[in-house]
Amino acid sequence: MLGGRGRGPLLKVTPSPLWLALSGGLILLLSTPSLDGPHPPLSTTPSPAITDSGYAAPDIEAPAPNTPLTATTTPVATPSPNPTTTSTDTMTLMPNTAKAGTVTPSPTATPGPTTAVNPPPVAARVKVPILMYHYIRVNPDPADRMGYNLSVTPETFAAQVEYLTRQGYRAISIGQLVAHLRENQPLPPKPIILTFDDGYRDFYTNAYPVLKRYGQKGTVFVITGLIGNKEYLTWEQIMELATDGIDFGAHTVHHPDLQRTGEGQAAIEIKASKEALELALGKSIIAFGYPSGRYNDSVVNLVKAAGFQAAVTTQQGIWHRERDLFILNRLRVTNAMAPEALVRYIESQ
Repeated sequence: MLGGRGRGPLLKVTPSPLWLALSGGLILLLSTPSLDGPHPPLSTTPSPAITDSGYAAPDIEAPAPNTPLTATTTPVATPSPNPTTTSTDTMTLMPNTAKAGTVTPSPTATPGPTTAVNPPPVAARVKVPILMYHYIRVNPDPADRMGYNLSVTPETFAAQVEYLTRQGYRAISIGQLVAHLRENQPLPPKPIILTFDDGYRDFYTNAYPVLKRYGQKGTVFVITGLIGNKEYLTWEQIMELATDGIDFGAHTVHHPDLQRTGEGQAAIEIKASKEALELALGKSIIAFGYPSGRYNDSVVNLVKAAGFQAAVTTQQGIWHRERDLFILNRLRVTNAMAPEALVRYIESQ
C-alpha cells in the first residue's frame, strides 16, 4: 500500500518488464507519422529510454515531418599514411589567348629577311646647256677677228643673263651636274652652266656684277701661269670671287695643245694647275677645261689620273651622260646673239 503522512512507510514499486515493453511499444506507435498525410508530432522532445540497468539511453533525433525514413551510410574518411602532393598543371601560353589577369610575356621578334637598300637610279642622260664665254668686253681692235669672235659686250651679256633668268633658267656648278649623273642628286627645273675660259680680268669687272645682280653663278677656267698678268685675274680677285660663290676650274699652266705636248709635260700642265688653285683656295678643284677644246684618249686619262671629276670641251651639244663626264659638250655664245636668239639656240639642240 502507498505511504502517506501519518501512515506507514512507503513501498517501492518496481514496474515489471512486460509492462515496460508494452508502454514503449505504445509510445513508438503513437510517435510514428502516418503514410497517408502529415500529422503534427506528439512531442518535440523524445522521452528517454529506460534500460534495465536504470540508466537513460542516448538521445535519438526524431525524423523530420513528411520525410521518409531513409538509411544513410556515412562514408568513413580513410587517411592516407603518406599524403601525396599533386603538382599543379603547367599552363602553356599561346599567342593571343591569354586570359585577363594573366601576364603574357612579349613574344621575341623574329628577324625577317634583310631588305637590300638599293641606291637611287642614276639619270641616263640629262639636258643641261653649258654656255661658253671668253671675253666680256668691247673688242678693242676691230681688225682682230679672233678677238671679236671671242668677245661679248657687257650690255649684250647683261641682256642675255636677264632674259635667261626670266625664262626660268638657273645656273648650277659642274659639281652639281656630276652629282646628278652619278648619284641622282636633284637639279632645278631648267638648269644651265655659265663658263668663262682663260680667266680674263673683265670677268671680275663686267660679268661678275651681272651674275650677282640676277642671283646666278659662273665657272671660270683659269690659266694659272697667267694669273696676275695684264688682262688676267689676280689671285686676290680669284679668292674674293670664290668666297662669293664663283666656281673655278683648271685650264693648264700655259694653255698648250695637250695633244701635241709630250705626255710627261702634259701631265705637269694638268696637275700643276689643279694644285695651284687648290693651294690658294683651300678646296678641291674638280673641273678641267681642255685648252682650245683639244684632247685625245691619252689626255683624258691624264685628266682622270690628276683627280678631276669632269672636263669640258668645245664640242656642240647640251645632253650629258655619266660616261661622258670627261668630254662634256658646250655651246659657244657670240656677241651677235640677241637674248631671244640665244634661248632659241639653246632650245633647238
